[in-house]
Order: sequence, then structure tokens, then C-alpha cells
Amino acid sequence: MEAARLCGELWRRREEEAQFRQSLEEKEGELERRRKEEARRCDELAADRKEVAQLRGELQCRKKEMQQMCEELMRHRRFETQLCEAGGDEWMRHKKEEAQLQLSLEETEKELCTLRQSAEEAAAAA
Repeated sequence: MEAARLCGELWRRREEEAQFRQSLEEKEGELERRRKEEARRCDELAADRKEVAQLRGELQCRKKEMQQMCEELMRHRRFETQLCEAGGDEWMRHKKEEAQLQLSLEETEKELCTLRQSAEEAAAAA
């Protein structure tokens, strides 16, 4: 009688152990899935940060280009004043050059706005 009770208790404990093992394996599987997901997110975040850094670098370069164009435009305007005072064909040629510089400056400003927006979007995503 005692042996039958002990045998039943042993059987019950083995079933509990099997259920515990199954539950543990499921939890370990879920934990591994979460670790992989977290690693993927970390990789995405690192890529986003790298992109933001690149965009910021490009933005700085464009700002320098824009500053140089502004300085060149100012030089042309000073020169224009001198030419205007002297008059002639040289002044007309200079006006054409200035118009081209102005267009180039406007294009660079548009690109700068686009880059700034891209950097903001990438920063927001990171």
C-alpha cells in the first residue's frame, strides 16, 4: 500500500517535472527571441546614428559651401559697384556671372534644407 502511494507520488512528481521543463524551454525560447529582437533593434539604432552623423557632416560641408558662395557673391557685388561706376560691357558680363552665382546659391540652399530635414527625420527615428 505504501509502495503504491510512493509510486503514485513519484509518477506525479515526474509529470510536474516534465511540465516544468516544457515551461522552462518555452520561456527560454521566448527569451532568446527577445534577445534577437533587441540585438536587431540595437543594430538599427547604430545604423540610424551613423546616418545621422553622416548627414550632420554633409550639412556642415554644405554650410561651408554656402558661406563661401555668400562671400563670393559679396565680392561680386563690391566689384559690380566699381564696374557700375566705370560702366560698359564688363559690367554686363559681371551681372551674368552674379546671376549664375545667385542660382547656384539658391540650389545649395534648397539642398541644405533637404539635408537638414533628412537629418531631423533620421534623428527622430534614432
